[in-house]
Parts: sequence; C-alpha cells; structure tokens
Amino acid sequence: EITKPTYGMKATEYITNLLEYDGEGLKKDNTSDQNIRYYGSNPNNYVSFNNELWRIIGVFGNNVKLVRKDSLGSLSWDSSESSINGGVGINQWGESKDADGNEYAGADLQVYLNKMYYGGTSVTCYGGTKNSTTTCPTNTLDNTAKALIDNHTWNTGAPNHSTLYNSTTQSYDTVEFYKAERGTVNGKICSSGTYCNDTVTRTTEWTGYIGLPYVTDYAYASSENDCNTKIDRSSTYKCKNNNWMHYGSSTWDHIWYLSPNASVYSYGVRNVWLSSGDGYVAMADASLVCVVFPTLYLKSNVIIASGTGISSNPYILRSGA
Repeated sequence: EITKPTYGMKATEYITNLLEYDGEGLKKDNTSDQNIRYYGSNPNNYVSFNNELWRIIGVFGNNVKLVRKDSLGSLSWDSSESSINGGVGINQWGESKDADGNEYAGADLQVYLNKMYYGGTSVTCYGGTKNSTTTCPTNTLDNTAKALIDNHTWNTGAPNHSTLYNSTTQSYDTVEFYKAERGTVNGKICSSGTYCNDTVTRTTEWTGYIGLPYVTDYAYASSENDCNTKIDRSSTYKCKNNNWMHYGSSTWDHIWYLSPNASVYSYGVRNVWLSSGDGYVAMADASLVCVVFPTLYLKSNVIIASGTGISSNPYILRSGA
C-alpha cells in the first residue's frame, strides 16, 4: 500500500515515498542506479539550508544531493603559472601527487569550496589564466549546516567528447555520459607539448564535502523526454527547456560542472565540462571564469522535519538518529 510520506522520515525515504504517492516533479532516471530526480521548470524541491534556499537534485543511493539555489559568484575551476599547461590550469579536482611525489592540493575551486567555504580558512581564489587572482566570495557554511553534510566519495571520471559525441544526432548519449562521469577514464591522456606538461596524477574519485553538479544532473532536470537519452548540442539545445537547473540566457553565462574532459590533444589536461545560458554543453579551459553552484550530499540520517518544498515553505532538515 502506498502511503503519504510523513515528517520525521529520513529524507531519502520521504522523497522515495513522495515519488510513489504523488510523483509530481519526480522521476527515476534510466541509469542502472535508478536515481530519483526532481525535474521540470520549478518542482517543489526547495530546502532551507545554511539560512538560505537550496534545492534537492535527487536521491542517490543512501544520500540526498543538494545544490545551492543561487550561485556563489564566478571563479576559475583552476589556474596555473604560465609554464604549466600554458597557464590555463590543471583539470584534476581532488588531492593528488605529481611525478616527483609532491603533494598536489587539487583544483583551485575545490580548495576554495572545501578549505574556505566549508572550512573557514582563507585561501587564494583565481579568476583567469596564469594564476590571475580574484576576490574570494565571502559566503561560508554555518556549523548547523556542516553537521548535515556527508564526507562523500565523488566520482571524477572524465567524459571524452571525442568518443561520446554523435555527429549525426549532434548529441551525447545521456546514459553513456553518466557512466563516463563515474568511469575510470581520467582527464589526462596527452603527455607532451607546451600545453600538456603538468606532471600531476589524475584520479577518478575524490572524498570531500563540497563539489559541483554533473552535466547529467542538468540533463535529467529537464522535462524534455529526449534529454533522458540525448544531451542535445544541435541548434535547439533542447535540455534547457523546462529545466530548473538551467541558468542564464546567453552563450556567455557559463556554469562549471565537476567532471574534467579527457582528450588525446593538448587541451586534454586542462579542459572541464560546462554549460552555457543558451543550453549548450561543452568543454573549456579550467581557467575560464564561470558561475559556481556548490553541491553536496546530505548524511544518510538526515530527516525532513517540516515544510512542503515550495520556495515560500521549504523543507526543514534535521539530523536523525
């Protein structure tokens, strides 16, 4: 028997029950994981978090995934000195080592989000090529919010445009893209050349608190049925339609995603995936200045205590037993 979800349930159970009871604005995706996702132009997925509005992307295994409703501002995903990859950054998100065994802190944006935004420790922020610095956003997470955030293992596999793009349909296969985000191909294939000379080891997993959305989060948030199977790169850019995750209107309104791009060419060490305000999904140098929407997974014991999920009455979260 299908019953209406009740307050005090774990957030994962509440949303799962809501899908079965009501279903409005919710769907199971067509991946092998069958994640539950909110979709459409404005589903009831608002939560009060950190004394501001965030939105629920969906249920992924034992965790609910949130993204901040408003951006923190615009930053480079990474930058580098001019002698490294031509100054346009390194597309390794998490901590790693270089060929000499030296510690690499990870992408500049990852360091900001986890050391400063989450951790409260001042860092340097970057806004362009060749380690061009910029003022860091001053937003921080409070202790109440931090107590609800899972120290999560994120997949940082590198979707490869060259192998995923179908020139006939002018699109990427959504499910294959999802697999690549969680795959074992990393963001560094080329090994020589002026724009391909960093020695940092690429990894395909990272454990931390604050990340970014995936391209497929964006695609599945659209109510266009085609976006469940195709991430459109034709002139229609269909996945921007009726999509609560869509941001901006022009080709210059860029949003960063978590995944690097893998390529045999020199840009294979420096490209990261993004989308534009016109709906175009593409890759760009990590040093490009793009809009940042922090994303996180809630701990598995977090409950929904009250609220209806609309912006004027968002869900209230509490730590459960």
